[in-house]
Amino acid sequence: MNNSDRLKEIKQRLHVFNEAEEYARLVEGNIPKAQHYISIIGITLDFNSITIIDELITIRRVSNAPGLVHLFGVADLGHPDYFSIGRYSSNITAELVAGFFELDNRDKLNCDFLLDIAWHILALLKLRGHSTVFSPGYTSTSWDLVCIQPKNSLIFRSLDDLPRQLRIQPITVVTLEDMEWIKEYWNNALELRDRTSSGRFGLAYNVMYTWNHTDNYRVALANIWCGIESLFGRQSDRRVTDALCQRISEWLPQFSKSTIRDLYNQRCNAVHGRKLENNEIVKAIQESEEILRLSLIKCIETRERTLPDW
Repeated sequence: MNNSDRLKEIKQRLHVFNEAEEYARLVEGNIPKAQHYISIIGITLDFNSITIIDELITIRRVSNAPGLVHLFGVADLGHPDYFSIGRYSSNITAELVAGFFELDNRDKLNCDFLLDIAWHILALLKLRGHSTVFSPGYTSTSWDLVCIQPKNSLIFRSLDDLPRQLRIQPITVVTLEDMEWIKEYWNNALELRDRTSSGRFGLAYNVMYTWNHTDNYRVALANIWCGIESLFGRQSDRRVTDALCQRISEWLPQFSKSTIRDLYNQRCNAVHGRKLENNEIVKAIQESEEILRLSLIKCIETRERTLPDW
Protein backbone atom coordinates (compact mmCIF):
# COMPACT_ATOMS: atom_id res chain seq x y z
CA MET A 1 0.00 0.00 0.00
CA ASN A 2 1.48 3.38 -1.02
CA ASN A 3 1.23 6.62 0.94
CA SER A 4 -1.74 7.84 -1.09
CA ASP A 5 -3.73 4.66 -0.32
CA ARG A 6 -2.85 4.86 3.38
CA LEU A 7 -4.00 8.48 3.53
CA LYS A 8 -7.26 7.55 1.82
CA GLU A 9 -7.89 4.74 4.32
CA ILE A 10 -7.18 7.04 7.27
CA LYS A 11 -9.64 9.62 5.92
CA GLN A 12 -12.31 6.95 5.53
CA ARG A 13 -11.85 5.81 9.13
CA LEU A 14 -11.94 9.36 10.42
CA HIS A 15 -15.14 9.94 8.45
CA VAL A 16 -16.81 7.05 10.32
CA PHE A 17 -15.74 8.53 13.68
CA ASN A 18 -16.95 11.99 12.68
CA GLU A 19 -20.31 10.63 11.53
CA ALA A 20 -20.84 8.91 14.88
CA GLU A 21 -20.06 12.10 16.78
CA GLU A 22 -22.29 14.20 14.54
CA TYR A 23 -25.18 11.80 15.06
CA ALA A 24 -24.67 11.87 18.85
CA ARG A 25 -24.80 15.68 18.95
CA LEU A 26 -27.93 15.62 16.80
CA VAL A 27 -29.90 13.27 19.11
CA GLU A 28 -28.41 14.34 22.45
CA GLY A 29 -31.32 16.60 23.40
CA ASN A 30 -33.91 13.88 22.75
CA ILE A 31 -32.49 11.28 25.17
CA PRO A 32 -33.85 11.44 28.74
CA LYS A 33 -31.51 12.06 31.67
CA ALA A 34 -31.18 9.07 33.95
CA GLN A 35 -28.88 7.39 36.43
CA HIS A 36 -28.02 4.29 34.43
CA TYR A 37 -28.07 3.21 30.82
CA ILE A 38 -27.99 -0.60 30.72
CA SER A 39 -26.74 -1.97 27.42
CA ILE A 40 -28.62 -4.73 25.59
CA ILE A 41 -27.30 -7.18 23.01
CA GLY A 42 -28.95 -10.08 21.21
CA ILE A 43 -32.22 -8.44 20.14
CA THR A 44 -33.46 -5.70 17.87
CA LEU A 45 -36.43 -3.41 18.53
CA ASP A 46 -39.14 -2.71 15.97
CA PHE A 47 -39.94 0.57 17.76
CA ASN A 48 -37.85 3.52 18.96
CA SER A 49 -38.68 3.55 22.66
CA ILE A 50 -41.37 2.70 25.19
CA THR A 51 -41.72 3.34 28.92
CA ILE A 52 -42.11 0.10 30.86
CA ILE A 53 -42.45 1.49 34.39
CA ASP A 54 -43.38 5.16 34.70
CA GLU A 55 -40.48 7.37 35.79
CA LEU A 56 -38.30 4.32 36.32
CA ILE A 57 -37.54 2.19 33.24
CA THR A 58 -37.69 2.86 29.50
CA ILE A 59 -36.32 0.67 26.73
CA ARG A 60 -35.01 2.42 23.64
CA ARG A 61 -33.22 1.58 20.42
CA VAL A 62 -29.49 2.32 20.16
CA SER A 63 -28.34 3.36 16.70
CA ASN A 64 -24.87 4.70 17.46
CA ALA A 65 -23.13 2.04 19.54
CA PRO A 66 -19.53 2.94 20.41
CA GLY A 67 -16.57 1.06 18.99
CA LEU A 68 -13.35 0.38 20.87
CA VAL A 69 -11.69 3.68 19.98
CA HIS A 70 -14.50 5.83 21.33
CA LEU A 71 -15.12 3.56 24.34
CA PHE A 72 -11.50 3.45 25.44
CA GLY A 73 -11.07 7.15 24.80
CA VAL A 74 -13.80 8.22 27.25
CA ALA A 75 -13.37 5.46 29.87
CA ASP A 76 -12.19 6.28 33.38
CA LEU A 77 -8.93 4.35 33.45
CA GLY A 78 -9.26 3.70 37.17
CA HIS A 79 -12.22 1.37 36.59
CA PRO A 80 -11.06 -1.41 34.23
CA ASP A 81 -14.47 -2.99 33.48
CA TYR A 82 -14.36 -1.18 30.15
CA PHE A 83 -11.95 -3.86 28.90
CA SER A 84 -14.60 -6.59 29.06
CA ILE A 85 -17.41 -4.34 27.82
CA GLY A 86 -15.26 -3.37 24.85
CA ARG A 87 -15.69 -6.88 23.43
CA TYR A 88 -19.38 -6.20 22.93
CA SER A 89 -19.90 -2.45 22.69
CA SER A 90 -20.17 -2.14 18.91
CA ASN A 91 -22.99 -4.74 18.93
CA ILE A 92 -25.24 -2.91 21.41
CA THR A 93 -28.69 -2.53 19.83
CA ALA A 94 -30.82 -1.24 22.72
CA GLU A 95 -30.63 0.08 26.27
CA LEU A 96 -32.68 0.28 29.42
CA VAL A 97 -32.85 3.85 30.68
CA ALA A 98 -33.15 3.48 34.44
CA GLY A 99 -33.88 6.03 37.18
CA PHE A 100 -35.09 9.21 35.50
CA PHE A 101 -34.26 12.51 37.13
CA GLU A 102 -33.98 16.15 36.27
CA LEU A 103 -30.68 17.59 37.40
CA ASP A 104 -30.74 19.21 40.86
CA ASN A 105 -34.34 18.38 41.73
CA ARG A 106 -34.56 14.58 41.92
CA ASP A 107 -32.74 12.34 44.36
CA LYS A 108 -30.92 9.37 42.89
CA LEU A 109 -32.37 5.91 43.46
CA ASN A 110 -30.53 2.97 44.96
CA CYS A 111 -28.18 1.48 42.35
CA ASP A 112 -28.81 -2.16 43.33
CA PHE A 113 -32.56 -1.60 43.13
CA LEU A 114 -32.31 -0.16 39.62
CA LEU A 115 -30.04 -2.93 38.39
CA ASP A 116 -32.34 -5.59 39.83
CA ILE A 117 -35.35 -4.06 38.07
CA ALA A 118 -33.36 -3.89 34.82
CA TRP A 119 -32.35 -7.55 35.16
CA HIS A 120 -35.98 -8.40 35.91
CA ILE A 121 -37.05 -6.80 32.62
CA LEU A 122 -34.35 -8.65 30.66
CA ALA A 123 -35.50 -11.96 32.18
CA LEU A 124 -39.06 -11.15 31.10
CA LEU A 125 -37.76 -10.56 27.57
CA LYS A 126 -36.32 -14.08 27.68
CA LEU A 127 -39.70 -15.35 28.79
CA ARG A 128 -41.15 -13.77 25.66
CA GLY A 129 -38.86 -16.00 23.58
CA HIS A 130 -35.85 -13.71 23.10
CA SER A 131 -33.31 -16.19 24.43
CA THR A 132 -30.20 -14.47 23.03
CA VAL A 133 -30.66 -11.25 25.05
CA PHE A 134 -28.03 -10.19 27.57
CA SER A 135 -26.41 -7.05 28.98
CA PRO A 136 -22.63 -6.60 28.97
CA GLY A 137 -22.67 -3.52 31.23
CA TYR A 138 -23.93 -0.08 32.08
CA THR A 139 -22.75 3.50 32.38
CA SER A 140 -24.09 6.97 33.20
CA THR A 141 -24.82 8.20 29.68
CA SER A 142 -26.70 6.78 26.73
CA TRP A 143 -24.71 4.37 24.59
CA ASP A 144 -25.73 6.56 21.65
CA LEU A 145 -23.78 9.43 23.25
CA VAL A 146 -20.64 7.70 24.53
CA CYS A 147 -18.59 8.91 21.58
CA ILE A 148 -18.94 12.62 22.49
CA GLN A 149 -18.16 12.39 26.20
CA PRO A 150 -14.98 14.02 27.60
CA LYS A 151 -11.81 11.98 27.75
CA ASN A 152 -11.53 9.62 30.76
CA SER A 153 -14.95 10.74 32.06
CA LEU A 154 -17.13 7.62 32.08
CA ILE A 155 -17.14 4.72 34.53
CA PHE A 156 -18.25 1.49 32.85
CA ARG A 157 -19.51 -1.38 35.00
CA SER A 158 -19.61 -4.95 33.74
CA LEU A 159 -22.73 -7.15 34.02
CA ASP A 160 -22.96 -10.23 31.73
CA ASP A 161 -19.63 -11.35 30.30
CA LEU A 162 -20.62 -14.08 27.83
CA PRO A 163 -18.05 -14.61 25.09
CA ARG A 164 -19.45 -18.13 24.54
CA GLN A 165 -23.19 -17.82 25.03
CA LEU A 166 -25.04 -20.83 23.60
CA ARG A 167 -27.34 -19.74 20.79
CA ILE A 168 -29.86 -22.11 19.27
CA GLN A 169 -31.92 -19.43 17.52
CA PRO A 170 -31.11 -16.27 15.55
CA ILE A 171 -31.36 -12.79 17.03
CA THR A 172 -35.04 -11.92 17.43
CA VAL A 173 -37.14 -8.77 17.06
CA VAL A 174 -38.84 -7.34 20.15
CA THR A 175 -42.31 -6.02 19.37
CA LEU A 176 -44.67 -3.60 21.06
CA GLU A 177 -46.81 -6.64 21.92
CA ASP A 178 -43.87 -8.06 23.89
CA MET A 179 -43.51 -4.80 25.77
CA GLU A 180 -47.23 -4.49 26.52
CA TRP A 181 -47.12 -7.97 28.07
CA ILE A 182 -44.12 -6.99 30.19
CA LYS A 183 -45.82 -3.76 31.27
CA GLU A 184 -48.89 -5.72 32.35
CA TYR A 185 -47.17 -8.54 34.22
CA TRP A 186 -43.81 -7.29 35.50
CA ASN A 187 -45.19 -6.68 38.99
CA ASN A 188 -46.77 -10.15 39.20
CA ALA A 189 -43.39 -11.67 38.42
CA LEU A 190 -41.66 -9.42 40.96
CA GLU A 191 -44.08 -10.51 43.68
CA LEU A 192 -43.52 -14.19 42.86
CA ARG A 193 -39.74 -13.69 43.02
CA ASP A 194 -40.07 -12.64 46.66
CA ARG A 195 -38.50 -15.44 48.72
CA THR A 196 -41.37 -15.28 51.18
CA SER A 197 -43.71 -16.06 48.27
CA SER A 198 -41.85 -18.78 46.37
CA GLY A 199 -38.22 -19.87 46.43
CA ARG A 200 -39.16 -22.35 43.72
CA PHE A 201 -40.26 -19.61 41.33
CA GLY A 202 -37.27 -17.42 42.13
CA LEU A 203 -34.79 -20.15 41.23
CA ALA A 204 -36.63 -21.11 38.04
CA TYR A 205 -36.87 -17.44 37.01
CA ASN A 206 -33.12 -17.02 37.53
CA VAL A 207 -32.41 -20.16 35.51
CA MET A 208 -34.59 -18.83 32.68
CA TYR A 209 -32.12 -15.97 32.32
CA THR A 210 -28.88 -17.94 32.78
CA TRP A 211 -29.48 -21.37 31.25
CA ASN A 212 -27.59 -20.53 28.02
CA HIS A 213 -24.67 -18.73 29.67
CA THR A 214 -22.48 -21.62 28.52
CA ASP A 215 -21.31 -23.11 25.24
CA ASN A 216 -21.93 -26.70 26.38
CA TYR A 217 -25.17 -28.33 25.23
CA ARG A 218 -25.27 -30.78 28.13
CA VAL A 219 -24.77 -28.08 30.73
CA ALA A 220 -27.49 -25.97 29.10
CA LEU A 221 -30.00 -28.84 29.22
CA ALA A 222 -29.09 -29.59 32.84
CA ASN A 223 -29.57 -25.91 33.70
CA ILE A 224 -33.05 -25.87 32.18
CA TRP A 225 -34.09 -28.96 34.10
CA CYS A 226 -32.78 -27.40 37.30
CA GLY A 227 -35.43 -24.73 36.74
CA ILE A 228 -38.15 -27.22 35.84
CA GLU A 229 -37.45 -29.41 38.84
CA SER A 230 -37.40 -26.41 41.15
CA LEU A 231 -41.00 -25.75 40.08
CA PHE A 232 -42.33 -29.30 40.13
CA GLY A 233 -40.06 -31.47 42.28
CA ARG A 234 -41.21 -32.92 45.60
CA GLN A 235 -38.88 -34.84 47.90
CA SER A 236 -41.64 -37.01 49.35
CA ASP A 237 -42.48 -38.65 46.01
CA ARG A 238 -41.94 -42.41 46.01
CA ARG A 239 -41.79 -42.64 42.24
CA VAL A 240 -39.95 -39.36 41.67
CA THR A 241 -39.84 -39.24 37.86
CA ASP A 242 -43.45 -40.35 37.32
CA ALA A 243 -44.77 -37.83 39.84
CA LEU A 244 -42.63 -35.03 38.38
CA CYS A 245 -43.81 -35.69 34.83
CA GLN A 246 -47.42 -35.97 35.97
CA ARG A 247 -47.34 -32.58 37.71
CA ILE A 248 -45.74 -30.88 34.69
CA SER A 249 -48.38 -32.37 32.38
CA GLU A 250 -51.17 -31.22 34.68
CA TRP A 251 -49.74 -27.68 34.76
CA LEU A 252 -49.19 -27.63 30.98
CA PRO A 253 -51.78 -29.97 29.42
CA GLN A 254 -50.43 -29.30 25.93
CA PHE A 255 -47.44 -31.51 26.85
CA SER A 256 -48.25 -35.19 27.30
CA LYS A 257 -46.74 -37.15 30.16
CA SER A 258 -44.91 -39.39 27.68
CA THR A 259 -43.37 -36.38 25.91
CA ILE A 260 -42.16 -34.97 29.22
CA ARG A 261 -40.81 -38.37 30.25
CA ASP A 262 -38.83 -38.59 27.01
CA LEU A 263 -37.34 -35.14 27.64
CA TYR A 264 -36.48 -36.11 31.21
CA ASN A 265 -34.68 -39.18 29.87
CA GLN A 266 -32.67 -36.93 27.55
CA ARG A 267 -31.84 -34.78 30.55
CA CYS A 268 -30.51 -37.90 32.31
CA ASN A 269 -28.51 -38.88 29.23
CA ALA A 270 -26.94 -35.42 29.15
CA VAL A 271 -26.21 -35.23 32.88
CA HIS A 272 -24.69 -38.72 33.07
CA GLY A 273 -22.47 -38.37 30.02
CA ARG A 274 -24.25 -40.89 27.82
CA LYS A 275 -23.87 -40.69 24.05
CA LEU A 276 -26.11 -38.07 22.40
CA GLU A 277 -26.20 -36.76 18.86
CA ASN A 278 -26.14 -32.97 18.52
CA ASN A 279 -29.54 -32.87 16.83
CA GLU A 280 -31.04 -34.88 19.69
CA ILE A 281 -29.75 -32.63 22.43
CA VAL A 282 -30.60 -29.40 20.58
CA LYS A 283 -34.18 -30.64 20.15
CA ALA A 284 -34.32 -31.56 23.86
CA ILE A 285 -33.01 -28.10 24.80
CA GLN A 286 -35.60 -26.34 22.65
CA GLU A 287 -38.54 -28.39 23.97
CA SER A 288 -37.39 -28.33 27.60
CA GLU A 289 -36.82 -24.57 27.48
CA GLU A 290 -40.37 -24.19 26.17
CA ILE A 291 -41.70 -26.14 29.17
CA LEU A 292 -39.79 -23.94 31.59
CA ARG A 293 -40.80 -20.76 29.76
CA LEU A 294 -44.51 -21.59 29.55
CA SER A 295 -44.58 -22.83 33.15
CA LEU A 296 -43.23 -19.51 34.40
CA ILE A 297 -45.57 -17.53 32.14
CA LYS A 298 -48.56 -19.39 33.56
CA CYS A 299 -47.35 -18.64 37.10
CA ILE A 300 -47.02 -14.96 36.24
CA GLU A 301 -50.30 -14.55 34.40
CA THR A 302 -52.35 -16.44 37.00
CA ARG A 303 -50.31 -15.26 40.03
CA GLU A 304 -50.18 -18.90 41.15
CA ARG A 305 -47.36 -21.09 42.40
CA THR A 306 -46.82 -24.57 40.98
CA LEU A 307 -46.32 -26.02 44.47
CA PRO A 308 -45.91 -24.73 48.01
CA ASP A 309 -42.29 -24.24 49.04
CA TRP A 310 -40.64 -26.87 51.20
